[in-house]
Amino acid sequence: GDQAEGRRLALTVLLLAAALGLPLHGGRQALDEATEALVAERDAARAARDFARADAIRQQLEADGWFVEDGPDGGQLHR
Repeated sequence: GDQAEGRRLALTVLLLAAALGLPLHGGRQALDEATEALVAERDAARAARDFARADAIRQQLEADGWFVEDGPDGGQLHR
């Protein structure tokens, strides 16, 4: 929907700005222990190919205001 498209566009802007050396408010932030645990759990679920669980955790992180970016080294979060 519109909200998902808005998040995708916002993440694109953050990534492009960072690539140009222009960090914007809303970049990487320190994670609390609970959020770090969710990221680790999600990475483990993806490694185990439990994509339903990984997607559920992603939705929880996004509901908490995080943009989730997947890469070869696991998930990265941005606000």
